[in-house]
Amino acid sequence: MHLGEEGTEQFTVTTRLDGKQIGQQEIHDPFIRTSVRLRGFRHAWNALTKGLNIQVAVDGTHGAMRAVMTLDPYKLQDDTEDFLRDMAMRRAEGYSDQNGMNVQ
Repeated sequence: MHLGEEGTEQFTVTTRLDGKQIGQQEIHDPFIRTSVRLRGFRHAWNALTKGLNIQVAVDGTHGAMRAVMTLDPYKLQDDTEDFLRDMAMRRAEGYSDQNGMNVQ
């Protein structure tokens, strides 16, 4: 499934520390894992005395947001069930994937 515009980075991950932007990364796939590493005495001291407020937001382009909002949950459920059924049948038949590996 493709969301939004073809060939573009459709999502932006923005990281803020106590309201101040400390990072921004444009990505194509919103299902990523993001790590925040803080170094230095100042951050350690603030974490011990005041605490830190770290915010990570994933925003999409207008096209990607529109595509997500118009998804039909019933159609998605049917497609998922069809896909899982198909994969179970292929596994039972000893199907090999495109790389020649046996799918288990």
